[in-house]
Amino acid sequence: MTGTGITAPAEELIRFGPGADLSVELTCGEAQMGTYTLRLWTPDGLSVVRKARGSFMDEVEDRYALLAPPDANAEHLLQCRARVWLIQGHRKYAVFMTVKQGGTVIGEAREVDQTDEPTVVVDLRARLRQA
Repeated sequence: MTGTGITAPAEELIRFGPGADLSVELTCGEAQMGTYTLRLWTPDGLSVVRKARGSFMDEVEDRYALLAPPDANAEHLLQCRARVWLIQGHRKYAVFMTVKQGGTVIGEAREVDQTDEPTVVVDLRARLRQA
């Protein structure tokens, strides 16, 4: 038997149209703290086109522009890997990766769950597809 037995998380399919540029916004719910790495992968998954790192604990806006024009994002994979530290006594956490075209939400990948662990790693993925 070969391999690690680890499977990739499911990909959300997010469809976009012509027109306004695309952006992605990252948020962490349930009053939890965390950090993340955001990557925009080429359609074949071999190269990273854009990369950003951030924190849910600072005042910096967690919103990033994607490639322009919008059709340049076709079939690209958007990935957010976040590490969330749970506030003592709380078990619930939530991480959202929201894609917008212009100011309109067109799709979202999310993990909303609970754990007994003090930290959790969340891996969100979305495939961008031109409508």
